Amino acid sequence: MPPAKSPHSILNTLSKNFLDLIFPIRCLGCQKLKDRYLCSTCFYKFDFNKDYHCLDCQQKTNYQHLCPICQPKSTWHLQACLSPYSYRHPLVQNMVEQFKYRFIKNLGEVMAQKMTDYLSFLANHGLVNLQASALTSIPLHSDRLRWRGFNQSHLLAQTIADQTGLPCREILTRVKNTPPQAQIATAHDRKENLKSAFMIKSDSTPIPQSIILIDDVATTGATLNEAARVLKGQGVKKVIALTFAVGK
Repeated sequence: MPPAKSPHSILNTLSKNFLDLIFPIRCLGCQKLKDRYLCSTCFYKFDFNKDYHCLDCQQKTNYQHLCPICQPKSTWHLQACLSPYSYRHPLVQNMVEQFKYRFIKNLGEVMAQKMTDYLSFLANHGLVNLQASALTSIPLHSDRLRWRGFNQSHLLAQTIADQTGLPCREILTRVKNTPPQAQIATAHDRKENLKSAFMIKSDSTPIPQSIILIDDVATTGATLNEAARVLKGQGVKKVIALTFAVGK
């Protein structure tokens, strides 16, 4: 006989059913009424991004990393920036906006599953090594966290950790409440905006030597690169970024 549900669990179920009745869920892909924001048909409909460019010179590469010419002279602190999808894809853009700005947290599970599948795909092809790696996320400033109610990057990281078995650590803290990067036009200004924005949390030691840094979107990569710089300043040997989408 199954255990009796708690009053809190029953209340949550009733609340969800009521909201689904008033605001029925439509798949963001096909727009049909479904029980999830991306139905199983649409989940498998769009392919992984294969249009990769060097982080520095923007020449085409076999995946999103530094090309051999740029590696010796680059100021990038990331070894790679991995993204399964282009932000130019209308469905991808819609998913990110619904998740990040309309606060539909349930989309995080779908996005994280896609990121996990992509990470497994790269690992199976020998492009990334997940051994001894830990996940961490780009932190929000406390003011912005109170406004949004959740850190979308940490939600993705924790879900990916649950799906892969990789450890998830909160290593960074955001000490500077910077304007959103999306509001800043140039790559130079985005980089300046993030100076001294991150610090290592006092209770985060020891820090793993290999980090997978999680965020929702990489545009110029400035946020991820600044976070990687701070991590490497504490002795981290390797930092790769994993985001759901790349590009403007």
